[in-house]
Order: sequence, then C-alpha cells, then structure tokens
Amino acid sequence: MRVALMLLVLATGCPSTPSMSAASPAADPAIAYYTCPMHASVRSDVQGSCPICGMNLVPVDSAELESGAVRIDAARRERYGIALAPAALRTMERSLDVPAIVTWDRGKISDVTLKVTGWISDVSLAEPGSPVRSGQVLFHLYSPDVVAAEDDLLRASKAEDAGASGRASAARLRLKRWDVSDADIDAVLAAGVASDKLAIRSPRAGWVLEQAAISGAMASPGQTLFRIGDLREVLLEASVPASDVGVLTIGQQVSIRVAGSDARTTGKVTVIEPTVDPITRTVRARIAVDNADGALRPDQWATVELRQPLGERLAVPDTAVVYTGPRRIVFVDEGGDRLVPYDVEIGASADGYTEIVSGLHAGASVVVAGNFLVEANSRLQGGSDAVHHHEGAP
Repeated sequence: MRVALMLLVLATGCPSTPSMSAASPAADPAIAYYTCPMHASVRSDVQGSCPICGMNLVPVDSAELESGAVRIDAARRERYGIALAPAALRTMERSLDVPAIVTWDRGKISDVTLKVTGWISDVSLAEPGSPVRSGQVLFHLYSPDVVAAEDDLLRASKAEDAGASGRASAARLRLKRWDVSDADIDAVLAAGVASDKLAIRSPRAGWVLEQAAISGAMASPGQTLFRIGDLREVLLEASVPASDVGVLTIGQQVSIRVAGSDARTTGKVTVIEPTVDPITRTVRARIAVDNADGALRPDQWATVELRQPLGERLAVPDTAVVYTGPRRIVFVDEGGDRLVPYDVEIGASADGYTEIVSGLHAGASVVVAGNFLVEANSRLQGGSDAVHHHEGAP
C-alpha cells in the first residue's frame, strides 16, 4: 500500500495532501465525495476548487466507489504511461521446456552369456567402449560338452543304420540349444572333425559396455562375459512437473536441444510413467531419439521442448493481469475516463498472453501498462486495501 501511494505521489507531482474536510458524507447520498481530476488524493464532502491546481472538484458517486472504479482522464493517462489493448481471441500454444538425460535403450542392449561350461581363449575386445559389428567374433570357447555333441553329430552323419538320421538331428538340436549357429555346425560337418574352438559372436552392432571375458579363464553357464549396447537409437528421460504432465501424449513429436552445443533433433514420446516422484514432484517420460549419427551419448544433458496446441482462446497480454492474493484483476475502460477492476479466472499462459477463462468478453479494452498506478488510485478512492469485486462482464 505504501509503495503504491508513493508511486502515485511521484506520478501526480504533488505532495501527500490531506482531505479538505473530515470524511463526513456529502449532502447527496449518491455522492461519496468530491475530488480533483488531476489530484486524486484531494477529497472534499462539498463542491469547490482544488487547493493544488484550482480545478473544479468533480463528484465520485457511491456506486462507482464501491466497484473500485477510478477516473483517469486522457492527460493523466499519457502522463502515467497507461496503455490499453483489447481482450481478443487468439490461437494459443502452451510451451514448456524440461530437462532430460540421454540413456541407453535397454531394448537394444544384449548380454553375451554361455549355456555350457567352457574355457575362454582369443579375446578380441579388451576394453569397454570399443565398437563392435554384428556377428564379430568376441572370443573362442573350448567346451567338452560341445565337442562331445559335435562328435555325436559326425558319427551319426556317417552312419547308415535306420536310427542315424534321428541321432544326427538330436545332436544338431543339442548344439543349437547351446547357441551354436547353423553356420558353425555346417562347418564342423564340412571339416569332418569336431572343433575345440567355438567362435562366440556379438549378437548386435554397437559398443562394448561391459567386458568380463579373460583368456584362459573358465566360464560358467549364465555368466555375463560381454554387454553390447546399440546407440543408433537412444532414450531421453525427461522430468516433467506433475502439474504440467497434461502437455504430454504418447506418440507426441518433441524438439530437443543438446546441452553444450547447437545440435537440435526430434524424438517421440514412448512412455509416460504413472507415478509421481515424491521428492521432485515430477513425472518421468521416455522419448525415443534416432541417433544414427552418434551425436547423443549416454548421461549427456538435453532440453526437451514440449508444445501443446490449445486452439483459439480469449486472451489478454500478461501485463494486463494484476495479482492480488488469490484474486486476479484486470482494469477495463468503460468510457467516460472510468477504469473498472474486474475479477477474472485465468488459464494457460503462452507467448506473452494469458488466457481469460471467465470474467471478460472479446473486445473489452483492458489496461496493459501502468496497472500499478491504476490500482493505487483504485485503492485510494475505495479507501480500502482490497480492490472491490465487480460482478459480471462488460
């Protein structure tokens, strides 16, 4: 209140001026008091002249006072820098930027394990981070079980008795269940001798994430010897405020800015988690991103730009809305130099405009600059620290 009064005094160029008389009611009950058009701090319960500038005092009616309306003529509006703009229907789009981190797509990570016991040799990739091709030999394995099955296959393939074909099929199936490829089985048949070096190949192209294979070491069934990840498609994990999760939809295309560079790309929302983080109050969303050029790397930061078309909405410039505690006020020019405060319900904000859900109609001329001075005048005239509620819309 004190700040608003000081601003008003500066704008009018006059010192704090007391009322010309005690705050007794005017003779006409419809008139609350008389004031100077140029100096709103001057009040009198009788007609007369302004002691500051000599202008005739004008009446302020009780109904106008109760509404919180304020009269500011064109000259003072220009002096205060008060500007107007119409409330109008606009095509609005809600925008939201959220942080995200690049992660591996777990669906594109493969572990290299064994289903038989064996001994490792000829490890070709010793360091995590090494690139690998699909089908590339990672190491060789000597397994007595595999050698025995290969011997059974060879004997059955050479036999001519009635059960030879069945024994060969059984031996071949046993090898396939141990992940020996058809090509390797055919190579054994072509060579006519069991191999003591079974080639273990990469199941996909990508990069080595983990490597536990050591030449000469024994490997057990189920032991992870290599972990291979494909970075040609990655995921972004975005943290979206729970109150804004309505901006997201499955399949939505989003724009992405990569931290620390000018790189931009796009992605598609694939997952919106159903829970809210109890500490950050955010919802995690996963976004699939094509990364064929390898520009994105795991644990890199990025910004996801979310856009939600809202269609046509009644809106005013952001500067038109005055926030007074839980209430939202706009001042409407109703003609005759009158600026009247209206309670409004606001909605989304986008591109410098605020949606008006209720309280105004299209075409209403609202104050978009100098609101704080208008509010100060309104509080002075109302004699209260609260802007008066005004029912209805113009």
